Amino acid sequence: MNIESFKNSIEMGKMIKTVEDYANNNNLKSNFVLNFIENFGNNNNNNNNILHNFKKLVKDVRNDEKILIDYNNQIDRQITRNKDLIDLNESNNKILITRNRMQTISENKNIYKQKLIYGYISVNLSIILTILLTYYLMK
Repeated sequence: MNIESFKNSIEMGKMIKTVEDYANNNNLKSNFVLNFIENFGNNNNNNNNILHNFKKLVKDVRNDEKILIDYNNQIDRQITRNKDLIDLNESNNKILITRNRMQTISENKNIYKQKLIYGYISVNLSIILTILLTYYLMK
């Protein structure tokens, strides 16, 4: 039904002031019904097109909604993945810091052991030299 025929139908309805006038005036009633049926029949093709377009619009909206839901799910998965990566990065940093501390402690222990060994070697060499010197001097 196009807008003009709808306006005409409304005008016809406005002419009927009361229910009694409408009930008593069969000619007016039949003209209104015939006008409505005629306009509806003439615009049936147009109505089918409008209905088809509306159905297509509803399908498009549903498809768009599905697409938006898919995008939202992808974004949620990406956010979760990024949070997991951040947590993994933080735990790896803690592990690296711990390894660096352990390595530093190990190096310090090795340096201490190395100093002890050099000290023992120097003490032994000095004892051996002292013994050799005393032997040659006593002879």
